Amino acid sequence: MNVKSDPSFTDDQLMSLCLDLFMAGSETTSNTLGFSVVYMLEYPEVQKKVQDEMDEIVGRNRWPALQDRIKLKYTEAVLMEIQRRANIPPLGIAHRATRATSLFGYFIPKGTIVLTSLYSVHMDEKFWKDPSAFRPERFLDECGNLIVNEKYFAPFGYDYDGPLPQLEGFDGVTISPKPFKAKLIPRID
Repeated sequence: MNVKSDPSFTDDQLMSLCLDLFMAGSETTSNTLGFSVVYMLEYPEVQKKVQDEMDEIVGRNRWPALQDRIKLKYTEAVLMEIQRRANIPPLGIAHRATRATSLFGYFIPKGTIVLTSLYSVHMDEKFWKDPSAFRPERFLDECGNLIVNEKYFAPFGYDYDGPLPQLEGFDGVTISPKPFKAKLIPRID
């Protein structure tokens, strides 16, 4: 097979692309898990609903499987709300305009780096009404089915006597939760 190489694509660009894939994927997953614990600590009533749904759909004798996801509607809504509210990648991923174009009346020259403010999308009061509120039900219809408007949504037990963790995270390329302590204990009920 004869493969033509693109002289404008360098080894450094390949290395950068690989680092983006591995680092961004693991960091966003880690931060999402961290914020999931933080939000469950802050909203124990939501945690209880997730536990109840997991018990009903999955039970306690096996791990959840990918096939369970479609049935775990409230749990999925909670994860979506965590991702919306925590805004882990607030500026998304940088893109470069491959050609000159216009966007919403603005001229974008070829080669321009374009960043999208996912924060402004996830916190848009015109769409979300109360964007600062943590309300997973916003992703469910009246029948309990998941609803997602992709235009506006792009992506444990607690027994600690200290203060609840802060919902605001540390700024960076991605937002990460501030350090917190939580004790994970098996449920007995």
